[in-house]
Amino acid sequence: MLHHRGRAVAEAPRVLKPGGRAVVIDSSGPREARDHLHQVELLRDPSHVLMLTLDEWVDALEAAGFGVEEARIRQLEWDFDPWVIRIGFPAERVEELAAIVEAAEGS
Repeated sequence: MLHHRGRAVAEAPRVLKPGGRAVVIDSSGPREARDHLHQVELLRDPSHVLMLTLDEWVDALEAAGFGVEEARIRQLEWDFDPWVIRIGFPAERVEELAAIVEAAEGS
């Protein structure tokens, strides 16, 4: 699904039972920060494709025929070290990634 998100979303209504429901949970951030976040995510996880904003998810789901009952953003605490470690990011590159994140925080 990673590289074929549009096809997967379009196919989802067909595979749901009649009257079935789907829940989509994804990390999302502001559109203005997407390019920077994308750079950070690609360094951390080369399989990363592109983060969609909440509005982009709603648009994609509605275009596929879903009726979106609720769409919201929930703020999460972000612990940098566990976030980097859980994907097996090389320890020798953690400082590089941290510097990129910190540079954005000052913007």
